[in-house]
Amino acid sequence: MDSSLETRFAFLEKTLPQNSQKCFLFKQLSNNCEKIRQSLPEIIEWAKESNFKNVQANGYWSFVKIVDKFIDLVENSITNMNSKSIDPNLVKLSRFLLVYLDKVCETREVVEIDFNFNTKKLFTSFPEDQTKYFNEYIAGDHWAEVQTIYGHFNCFWLCRSTSFVLNIFTLFTAIVSKFPKSLCALWDRDYRGKILFETMKNATIDFPFAMWRILEWKIHSKFLACLINIGSGLQTSTEFIPRQKSWIIPEWSKGRVQRKYFSKFQSSGKKVRCRLLQHRNKSQNDTLVLHMHGGGFVALSPDSHEIFLRHWASNIGGVPILSVDYTLKVEYPIALQEVLDVYLWCVSGEPNVKKMLGFNPKKIVLCGDSAGGLLGITLCTVLCDIRKICEQNNEYVNLPFPSSFIGIYTTFNLL
Repeated sequence: MDSSLETRFAFLEKTLPQNSQKCFLFKQLSNNCEKIRQSLPEIIEWAKESNFKNVQANGYWSFVKIVDKFIDLVENSITNMNSKSIDPNLVKLSRFLLVYLDKVCETREVVEIDFNFNTKKLFTSFPEDQTKYFNEYIAGDHWAEVQTIYGHFNCFWLCRSTSFVLNIFTLFTAIVSKFPKSLCALWDRDYRGKILFETMKNATIDFPFAMWRILEWKIHSKFLACLINIGSGLQTSTEFIPRQKSWIIPEWSKGRVQRKYFSKFQSSGKKVRCRLLQHRNKSQNDTLVLHMHGGGFVALSPDSHEIFLRHWASNIGGVPILSVDYTLKVEYPIALQEVLDVYLWCVSGEPNVKKMLGFNPKKIVLCGDSAGGLLGITLCTVLCDIRKICEQNNEYVNLPFPSSFIGIYTTFNLL
């Protein structure tokens, strides 16, 4: 990539000055590009030093790749402008990249100082003002550059497919923020950038939850889910699974499962809500997919995931999917306990299991994304503990293990 960037910058050096007399913007853009070019070789060396083996995954490479995409924008602008002036928004973007460049260099200095005076402490003495810098930059006189990025070059550094999806999302965010006035964000990029900038600047802890709650809207979880999967022959229902009282995960004892401990959730008789998706003609099989949704343990539900759960259920050979709606925003181990209760009920062989599913499952596939994946893999360790306890007490337990586990961007490092 470094040789490719050098070649492309050489092209810009020849092209931009030739046109600098046409407009003062050319000279600004040329000067900014030259400053970035001069710093790039050193940053590429830093990037190579920070590689994890052969993986180019660090912030220095991120900057290099963003510059690479920026050159694409400049080249396209020069190619398509003919006798017209260059896009002034590119100059604003180049100024923002210079600020980014300054912070990359300052961060490198801090890292080197920390490395040379390493105290082997868990937390480094990274200056707090480093993380606050961009907030101060945005709050100052540079808001126009930030608005330009949001409005005209949003996600320009990503691949086309990812950029398209995120642009749709940010456009939707802008429209929802001040509806119906914000409808003009559909055609006015400057206004779109202004709205997105204000939304980001004034964002609170409720903002990500508000974005997440969009997936809970009926138009998404019911209308779109049904529309996309129309004719699939699926039926969905809400089921309430009874709690069990034999195996309880306490808050102490290193999380080891224990017997005969009755918490308030058991004594209250609260059942666990689940969503069941299966074909109308219940096929004869012995497999069940037990799904746990993601959402950081604080958001989302089986309903928000139903748009793709329906697609799964219609393409896995008649195997039903039971998605657990575990309690959100609660302390450990409440959510895990609910997942355990649902699993133990599914393998209990009780008549109500066959009544609901049409069979008693012999194979259970655990599946979860993000936080749900963590619940799934942790459930496996709990089931292993139950078996060990029974073996130590010479007790027989008919407890089948999950036949497989599918984790989608699961947070294994939280185990």
